[in-house]
Amino acid sequence: MQSEQRVLGKDSESFEIDGLEDNRTVSLSMATQARRSIDLFSHDLDPALYDNAEFTQTLTQLATSNRNARIRILVLDPARAIKEGHQLLETARRLTSFIEIRQPAREQRDAVDALLIVDATGMIRRPLATSYRAQVSFNAPAEAQQQLRLFDAVWAHAEVPADLRRLHL
Repeated sequence: MQSEQRVLGKDSESFEIDGLEDNRTVSLSMATQARRSIDLFSHDLDPALYDNAEFTQTLTQLATSNRNARIRILVLDPARAIKEGHQLLETARRLTSFIEIRQPAREQRDAVDALLIVDATGMIRRPLATSYRAQVSFNAPAEAQQQLRLFDAVWAHAEVPADLRRLHL
């Protein structure tokens, strides 16, 4: 797999990946190319994928290099991330103007997918959040925007979890 050579918004060939390392590589490659937005939907902030210095630094770089940057994270169950001190939580606490974390309303917590959408163009979709099998598209704006409409609908009714409010997010 040569995802690090794929260009966000240009390489239209979709491909499938399976495995933690492939997911880490592709997620970091896509997020590093973000210029405007990252939208992440996760069950527990996927610590194996996102609780690392490289991914956290990528989000920090986006937030601090573009005052219009927007990073939105929906997490179904933040308890594990809070308990284990996930790096994204600390980063979100420091960059509250750019990074928001919310929990879907109870009636919207039955999603099984995990998503990473970058600049409303590139997308990594894991149809089963507990699996690392994913469909990847670095240039699929129609599909990414369709998923963003669903994300936006959930986001509109989501709230900052009480445990995160205590972190002064």
